[in-house]
Amino acid sequence: YLFFFFFSSRRRHTRCSGVSWARRCVQETAEYMGNNQMILGSKIFRVVLAISLLYLVQVEAVEVENETSINQNIQDAKLISDQEAQIFRIQWAHSNEVTFTTLTSDNKYMITAGKDRAIKIWDFASKHLLHDSKPLYHGIPNCVVLSHDNKYVISGSNNNSIVIWNIEKENLILFEDAHEDEVTHLAITQDNKFFVSASKDKSIKIWDFKTMDLFYTLENAHNDVINSLKLSDDGRFIISGSKDGTILIWDLSNIIQNLSLIHI
Repeated sequence: YLFFFFFSSRRRHTRCSGVSWARRCVQETAEYMGNNQMILGSKIFRVVLAISLLYLVQVEAVEVENETSINQNIQDAKLISDQEAQIFRIQWAHSNEVTFTTLTSDNKYMITAGKDRAIKIWDFASKHLLHDSKPLYHGIPNCVVLSHDNKYVISGSNNNSIVIWNIEKENLILFEDAHEDEVTHLAITQDNKFFVSASKDKSIKIWDFKTMDLFYTLENAHNDVINSLKLSDDGRFIISGSKDGTILIWDLSNIIQNLSLIHI
């Protein structure tokens, strides 16, 4: 009768599986035995309870084994994925932390920068180093942008300088004191006519990319360090964000137009 009660519990819990069902069966059998003092101390009770506990342990072992198998399959899948992927490692590309990586739009060159004070240009197809700026200047680059024709790299450094580098000709133009403090961000217009720099000195500067002259300075653009700088795709607006919690939107087209009239 007790065996019948135990296994009939399985029928009442057909929607339960594995450990959940086994635990319910053990619990219900124990409760039934506990309510029947006549057989509480009988050998039959101890046998049924032992069988129930043994079944529970077996079910748990099976489920643990299944879970381990699933995890192993996931690991194997990741391993296969890594093996199938073509990973190219450039060991010791920089002698210190790499802070910037980008590709030219034609995937011809890869540009990297690091805290080793170097900006490097690589042939992306062969992964060979073509140029290294480290012998040319000694600032740590904080920000790097590419001209939209893929010909120039512009970098701003912690020594207040801005460097413009012709990728193919390796000509370098150095603005040694571009700002009074570290250059934090750079942006360039889509037509490559102007580029904009921001600094910890709280100023934003607009540069003529053709003549390499300073076009205009927004002094004390913010009350604190400028943390972000973005140009709209049409080149009309400058968006700047500062440590002081403010975001400012500047109409660059109006600035250029008014200054052009003044220059005339």
